[in-house]
Amino acid sequence: SINNAVGAKARGGEGVGEMEIKMRSERKQRGAEMWSKQRVQRPASENPEAEEQILKDAKVLLDSTEWDETTMMPVKLFKSRVLYKASDIEHKGVQTECTLIRVEPEGTEYTSVCFEHKKDVKKIYDAIGLMKIQDFNADARISTVDLTGDDWMAKAVVGYPEFVMHVARERLGK
Repeated sequence: SINNAVGAKARGGEGVGEMEIKMRSERKQRGAEMWSKQRVQRPASENPEAEEQILKDAKVLLDSTEWDETTMMPVKLFKSRVLYKASDIEHKGVQTECTLIRVEPEGTEYTSVCFEHKKDVKKIYDAIGLMKIQDFNADARISTVDLTGDDWMAKAVVGYPEFVMHVARERLGK
């Protein structure tokens, strides 16, 4: 990650040789975010899965001067996802994705809950309210967003780049 709004993800398995660039284009007052992603081919190399090569490719593809010790650190994640789709008319189109994330080599585990709708953010906020998640382990949230007000939702949102930077800061004891 370069910062909380831009990150790069090297793909494993069938995607070796590709890098996914994620960019946040919008963040609403209550925390809803709009992200875009683009898959790009990495330059050919002898060992595309080596961490040093992944970092080198990310620097070239993102052309950033914002690198520091938390943004240059490779973070290896293993994910397992469950996707739920709302079936009632009132919430039609809302998807809830629960992702179990394990960070290696530490073995630290996280749970991510993501609500999505292609067009209607109000449906997302309503679905979140129905699930009563606002009090789920509030002290363990990792958002670094500094938003005014007492809207728990705005402070609970963490994008992928911000999550990766959190893991890097944890490793450095910051």
